[in-house]
Amino acid sequence: MDTDLEFLYFFDGNFIDESDFLLGEHVYCTDTGKEYTFPVVFGKNISNAENSPGRICDPLSDFDRYTVNRQYIEILGGAAPFRDKDGKMWYKTFYPHPAPGEKLNYKEFRIRGKHNYHVLVTEG
Repeated sequence: MDTDLEFLYFFDGNFIDESDFLLGEHVYCTDTGKEYTFPVVFGKNISNAENSPGRICDPLSDFDRYTVNRQYIEILGGAAPFRDKDGKMWYKTFYPHPAPGEKLNYKEFRIRGKHNYHVLVTEG
């Protein structure tokens, strides 16, 4: 994703409304034409392409202190971040197979939700 959304903490009464962060859905089809969709939600199974897994200087601290990018941390429960040979961050997401025994073929990424973000898709 080439858009950066503000990091928010979701706990202690502040819960994520996935409809606010829904970017779209991956669409797969079986050989018989049955279609299956898989949601892409910012902060759950995708984040921005500029995230860094390394430590950074904490700008909110008066001390010499390092932290890890919080957007990178929030995604780790729902995706496997990796960098390509050019250094761009990608997020591999695993979904349960909705039709065991049938082969799924990737069809398209459909933009959904309230915003029209630019989501990059690659095979991996």
